[in-house]
Amino acid sequence: MKYLKYMAAVAVVGALITGCGNTAKEQPSESVQKVEEPAKIEPAPKAEPTPEEIEAKRVADEQAAEARRRAEEERAIALERERQLAAENRRRLDEERNARLNDFNERFVEALGVNSMGAPKEQRNDAIIYALDQSGELHLSQKITGNKFTGIYINVKEARQDTVFAALVFYEAAIKAYNPYADPNAVFRMLGLDANLVEDLPNPKSANINGITYSKKMIGKSLSLGINS
Repeated sequence: MKYLKYMAAVAVVGALITGCGNTAKEQPSESVQKVEEPAKIEPAPKAEPTPEEIEAKRVADEQAAEARRRAEEERAIALERERQLAAENRRRLDEERNARLNDFNERFVEALGVNSMGAPKEQRNDAIIYALDQSGELHLSQKITGNKFTGIYINVKEARQDTVFAALVFYEAAIKAYNPYADPNAVFRMLGLDANLVEDLPNPKSANINGITYSKKMIGKSLSLGINS
């Protein structure tokens, strides 16, 4: 009987120990800390502009628009002024060039003892070309650089005795017409177009006299006699 009571007491104590163990497992560890989410900050409501601020913005926008309009008008006026000035400069240079060409043509025909240059055979931006004979062997080319008359060439398509001597007559008249103060004899001597013509003709030569360059050049059978400033 005593033995049964003892076993019952042991069973009760065991049950109590088991219950305590289960309770300990269910409790959270003291080392685990709860993480709290940061509080959300709501933006402050945007203040509505006051009537004074609205009016100030309107005035500022109008002033900015007016300033842009004035700047565009001033820019357009400046561009138009530049265009007119450029056009006036071109017109003036054209008049000066044409005056020089007319003076040359008048002195050239006077030196040759003829009445007129005739109509140009060809007219380009860089040259005005006249035929000097009926066969088309000789031409006079007036050189145009920009808006300026800057020189002439007497061109011979095929250098023969008759065409070369005709070219020399035209070249002498051109020298006098281009610069009334020039000495054709000095130019001919420096270019080998005098007594040494036959031997010296194939040799290219140039001479600068008082800022004007005179030249002689043969390319194949063609001959070119030039005046440039």
